Amino acid sequence: MSWNSQCRIWTNASIRSGTPNAFQIKCMELESNGGGEQIEFKNPEADSIIREIEVLLDTQQMALEIITNLCCTDDGDSDEWGDLDSSDASEGIVDCMDVDTEENTVPQVAEKLAPEIHEAFISEAMMQKVVSLMKKLDAASLEKLTQHSQTQQLVVKHQRVLCRALLCVNNVVSNLTPDDLGGHGGLWQLWSSIGCEALALSTARDVEFLEACTCAMRAILQRLFEMKSDKFKDMSPGDLQLLSEIGLQCSEEAVRANIIRILGTLGCLLVSDVSSMDAIKGIGLFLIDISSKDTSLWVCAEGLDAIFDLFGQDGAIAEEASRAIGLVDKLKTLSPVFKTKTQQQRKSLGENLPVVMTARSNLIRFIKYKEGQSK
Repeated sequence: MSWNSQCRIWTNASIRSGTPNAFQIKCMELESNGGGEQIEFKNPEADSIIREIEVLLDTQQMALEIITNLCCTDDGDSDEWGDLDSSDASEGIVDCMDVDTEENTVPQVAEKLAPEIHEAFISEAMMQKVVSLMKKLDAASLEKLTQHSQTQQLVVKHQRVLCRALLCVNNVVSNLTPDDLGGHGGLWQLWSSIGCEALALSTARDVEFLEACTCAMRAILQRLFEMKSDKFKDMSPGDLQLLSEIGLQCSEEAVRANIIRILGTLGCLLVSDVSSMDAIKGIGLFLIDISSKDTSLWVCAEGLDAIFDLFGQDGAIAEEASRAIGLVDKLKTLSPVFKTKTQQQRKSLGENLPVVMTARSNLIRFIKYKEGQSK
């Protein structure tokens, strides 16, 4: 069964199933106290419920932001970037030759959190509570709420809570152990569910929600990658094409960068499976395309980094796929253009300068490495 097919199953289960959360309960209570077909609510009791819902949503948003901040870590590497234009910058291809080359265990990242915070996360089932806030309203309830001026703001606030919950998942997943997150099964279910929401928005304009979805997907997929998940072998080129379309069409560069990393990580998971050759080639072509044509130099650099990670691995599958898509020739064409854009835009890159400069340095080395492989 392809992932797209599984999405149709997950859409009716997982996040949207189970006990209604507090917001949904309040909405049902509101409907029974003056909703109907009236243009405006005149029922004082309904007005009171609306105010309660507003307070509830504001409180949920604040709680999610606090949890997210508790899981933030400071890597302290902001001062490590000196003269990135020097010949000594980024010696060697950063990490792209070291993907999964050592026998390792899944990193236990809970030590990033203070022990008392970690204990609270587990004892209070914090992750489950965050996920419960990701439940979307059904279409009928959403339509009723948008029909009344008093309740339209509730829809906006609820959407904001959904986005905060997804961003919270992004941080929490990166700071708890797999066991804390429900193991492989729990992570896979969560990734599939959120992925369905993202695919449903592939042609929508709700960019903020799509960015939150792809942030959470990226973080969850990274944990599944560390666990060497084999669940993604069933993904078809069609499934990957849906993600590629989001990456190529979305107006928000953060979403495009997230899709790049998602597809790049998927490629690294699939690259050891000979039956995934078509998928690897498809991912490679997408990465070359976006690295060559994207209007954001930072996004182009993210695409190049993903290429280094995926095709920098030793193995017949990666080598055969790179030859089949003409990777080296395409990168040779891209290289002078990328270098020129970097020189032109360097002063405006801001915090993205390290990524861009590292990609520029690694691009030349990567081309030489791949040419040496083919000899």
